Amino acid sequence: MHNFFNLFRILNKENIFEGFENEKLYRKVFALFIGYKTKNIKKRFATLIEKNINGKKKFVFSLLENEIEFIEDKDIWVTSSLPLIVFILWRYFKKYF
Repeated sequence: MHNFFNLFRILNKENIFEGFENEKLYRKVFALFIGYKTKNIKKRFATLIEKNINGKKKFVFSLLENEIEFIEDKDIWVTSSLPLIVFILWRYFKKYF
Protein backbone atom coordinates (compact mmCIF):
# COMPACT_ATOMS: atom_id res chain seq x y z
CA MET A 1 0.00 0.00 0.00
CA HIS A 2 2.76 2.44 0.91
CA ASN A 3 4.58 1.90 -2.36
CA PHE A 4 1.54 3.12 -4.33
CA PHE A 5 1.27 6.20 -2.14
CA ASN A 6 4.98 6.93 -2.61
CA LEU A 7 4.75 6.30 -6.35
CA PHE A 8 1.84 8.73 -6.60
CA ARG A 9 3.91 11.41 -4.81
CA ILE A 10 6.85 10.80 -7.16
CA LEU A 11 4.60 11.02 -10.24
CA ASN A 12 3.36 14.37 -8.93
CA LYS A 13 6.99 15.53 -9.07
CA GLU A 14 7.35 15.71 -5.29
CA ASN A 15 10.89 15.16 -3.98
CA ILE A 16 10.18 12.59 -1.27
CA PHE A 17 13.89 11.91 -0.79
CA GLU A 18 14.81 15.50 0.05
CA GLY A 19 17.79 15.46 2.41
CA PHE A 20 18.71 11.87 1.50
CA GLU A 21 21.10 12.75 -1.33
CA ASN A 22 23.93 10.77 0.34
CA GLU A 23 21.86 7.57 0.68
CA LYS A 24 22.48 4.76 -1.76
CA LEU A 25 19.84 3.92 -4.36
CA TYR A 26 19.06 0.44 -2.98
CA ARG A 27 18.35 1.94 0.48
CA LYS A 28 15.98 4.48 -1.06
CA VAL A 29 14.16 1.74 -2.98
CA PHE A 30 13.85 -0.37 0.18
CA ALA A 31 12.47 2.63 2.10
CA LEU A 32 10.06 3.26 -0.75
CA PHE A 33 8.51 -0.20 -0.30
CA ILE A 34 8.41 -0.50 3.50
CA GLY A 35 7.74 3.09 4.55
CA TYR A 36 6.16 6.38 3.71
CA LYS A 37 6.73 10.06 4.36
CA THR A 38 4.10 11.71 6.53
CA LYS A 39 3.28 14.61 8.82
CA ASN A 40 0.40 12.83 10.52
CA ILE A 41 2.01 10.31 12.81
CA LYS A 42 0.02 7.76 14.74
CA LYS A 43 2.55 7.08 17.48
CA ARG A 44 1.00 3.76 18.32
CA PHE A 45 1.38 2.16 14.91
CA ALA A 46 4.43 3.88 13.43
CA THR A 47 8.15 3.20 13.68
CA LEU A 48 10.69 5.73 12.50
CA ILE A 49 13.01 4.69 9.70
CA GLU A 50 14.68 8.08 9.42
CA LYS A 51 17.49 9.37 11.60
CA ASN A 52 19.52 12.58 11.54
CA ILE A 53 23.22 11.77 11.87
CA ASN A 54 25.66 14.71 11.85
CA GLY A 55 23.15 16.89 10.02
CA LYS A 56 22.55 14.29 7.30
CA LYS A 57 19.41 12.21 6.98
CA LYS A 58 19.88 8.43 6.95
CA PHE A 59 17.48 5.51 6.72
CA VAL A 60 17.62 3.18 9.71
CA PHE A 61 16.03 -0.24 9.14
CA SER A 62 16.73 -1.75 12.54
CA LEU A 63 13.98 -2.76 14.93
CA LEU A 64 16.43 -2.65 17.83
CA GLU A 65 17.55 0.93 17.26
CA ASN A 66 14.21 2.68 17.43
CA GLU A 67 14.45 5.98 19.24
CA ILE A 68 11.06 7.61 19.18
CA GLU A 69 11.69 11.20 18.13
CA PHE A 70 8.40 12.49 16.84
CA ILE A 71 8.78 15.89 15.27
CA GLU A 72 5.66 17.96 14.73
CA ASP A 73 4.98 19.80 11.45
CA LYS A 74 7.74 18.04 9.53
CA ASP A 75 7.63 15.26 6.98
CA ILE A 76 9.39 12.19 8.32
CA TRP A 77 9.75 8.62 7.08
CA VAL A 78 7.90 5.96 9.09
CA THR A 79 6.80 2.37 8.62
CA SER A 80 3.77 0.58 9.99
CA SER A 81 4.82 -1.47 12.98
CA LEU A 82 1.68 -3.47 13.69
CA PRO A 83 1.57 -5.48 10.43
CA LEU A 84 5.21 -6.47 10.93
CA ILE A 85 4.32 -8.12 14.23
CA VAL A 86 1.86 -10.39 12.41
CA PHE A 87 4.58 -11.68 10.06
CA ILE A 88 7.07 -12.14 12.89
CA LEU A 89 4.57 -14.19 14.89
CA TRP A 90 3.67 -16.24 11.81
CA ARG A 91 7.36 -17.15 11.27
CA TYR A 92 7.75 -17.98 14.97
CA PHE A 93 4.78 -20.37 14.98
CA LYS A 94 5.83 -21.90 11.67
CA LYS A 95 9.29 -22.60 13.02
CA TYR A 96 8.35 -24.03 16.42
CA PHE A 97 4.93 -25.65 15.86
